[in-house]
Amino acid sequence: MLLTQSAIGVSEETKTVQWRIACLGLSDACPLGSGAYRQSRRLRDGIVQPLTRQTFAKFYVFYFIARCINSGFIRQYVYMTIEPKTKFPNGDKPVKSLTNVLIQSERVRDMVEEAAEELSSVNTVLKQELADRGSLPEIENAIQKSETVEIKVQDAAEELSAVNQALENEVNERHLLEHQLAAAEKLEKAARHVSFHDPLTGLPNRVLFNDRLEHGLAQAKRHNWTLAVMFLDLNGFKGINDTYGHDTGDSVLRTISERLKENTRDDDTVCRHGGDEFLYLLMEVRDERDISLIAQNILKEIQVPCDVGGLKLIISASIGISIFPKDGTTADSLIKKADRAMYLAKSTRSFYAFAQ
Repeated sequence: MLLTQSAIGVSEETKTVQWRIACLGLSDACPLGSGAYRQSRRLRDGIVQPLTRQTFAKFYVFYFIARCINSGFIRQYVYMTIEPKTKFPNGDKPVKSLTNVLIQSERVRDMVEEAAEELSSVNTVLKQELADRGSLPEIENAIQKSETVEIKVQDAAEELSAVNQALENEVNERHLLEHQLAAAEKLEKAARHVSFHDPLTGLPNRVLFNDRLEHGLAQAKRHNWTLAVMFLDLNGFKGINDTYGHDTGDSVLRTISERLKENTRDDDTVCRHGGDEFLYLLMEVRDERDISLIAQNILKEIQVPCDVGGLKLIISASIGISIFPKDGTTADSLIKKADRAMYLAKSTRSFYAFAQ
């Protein structure tokens, strides 16, 4: 066969495609014994001598492109011309992102445009060769079909450009939706945080504390654990508000809250119950001695002077403690028992007291 890769002055990928298409024309589009195959034999035998080998090779390729299209093989031509090595994803494989698809589609468009330009160049050479050699009906017919292919390829490039534009718009719209979704998720997260946390201190509020206490009670009942609830109240906090103002009082509350968080175990929860009151949930404690050590450590941290606007403010606290299951088996009963124990600690100035 006269067709060789060195005889075609086009890109390597297009050469591979053209070679395959020529073979398609011989094996599939023009089956042995058909009129098209006999016509190709006549063209090959009659034209190879008067035309140069290079010109004939180009003509031979694009003649069979036309034969492929006329014989219903345009789909194979399009797939092979666009990108012969492309592996399209199977249904069971993840689909590429729109951005990657757009990049690939733009690369395909460039290849189609390149094929159209090369096809136009070959047609020009064939027309010039025909003008120099005189009238050859078979070549004229082949050129007409090749020009039809050229028009179809150009139309495909234009349609692919339109598809790329639509795909780019889709990508931009998807990016916009993703940004809007991210913003909505951020707002939802912020709203959820506000719903379950105290706005001044950032600590969990009573709603979140009660939920965690209910969950803790269920775990304690299932695993036979002991847990404790501590009710903490700041002593003399009203005097700080009255003397230095509410802004100073808020600063003291934020400082105390940070200290409470720093001294809370991972499985425990501290919340702002309201005003200058806080609640503690202690999970998996062994006995009253361990609970007493935790209460003493909390009181010690609270009594460290608070530096607020150059003022060194010292504040103390009173803590009431209730224990599951000794003092109650429900969240409400444990909180009430701890509250009463806190007032007992205030009245006896003992700083902390267990429920009676």
